[in-house]
Amino acid sequence: MIVLNDGGTTLRKENVRGGRGGGLFTYAVDGAVSGSHFKMIARIRLEPGSSIGEHPHDADEELYYILKGKGVYYENGVPHPVREGDFLVLYQGGTHGLEASDDSELVFLAVVTC
Repeated sequence: MIVLNDGGTTLRKENVRGGRGGGLFTYAVDGAVSGSHFKMIARIRLEPGSSIGEHPHDADEELYYILKGKGVYYENGVPHPVREGDFLVLYQGGTHGLEASDDSELVFLAVVTC
C-alpha cells in the first residue's frame, strides 16, 4: 500500500484522550485491516502547548517517532523530554501521553499494532 503525501484522511481533533488543545491527524491506516497487525498509522501535528492525554494500551502497542519540534512524553506517569529524531515505544500494558512545548508545533508519526 502506498499513501502519497497528499493522500490519506486529515481530521482536526481537540482534547485527544483528555489532553489540551488540538491538532491535525492525517491517517494512512485508521482501523483494523484484515490480515494486518496495524490498527493505526498517522502523522499528527500538535499545536504549541497541546497534548494527547495519558492513556492505556491494554491490548496493543504504539510507536511515536518525533519528526519536528520538542515536548514531553509521559510513560507510566513519568515525564521525559523529547525532540526531533526520538523514538518512543510503548509496550502492551503501559500508559503514555505526549505534550508539545509552548513555543513550537510537535509533528510525529504514530503507529499502533496489535
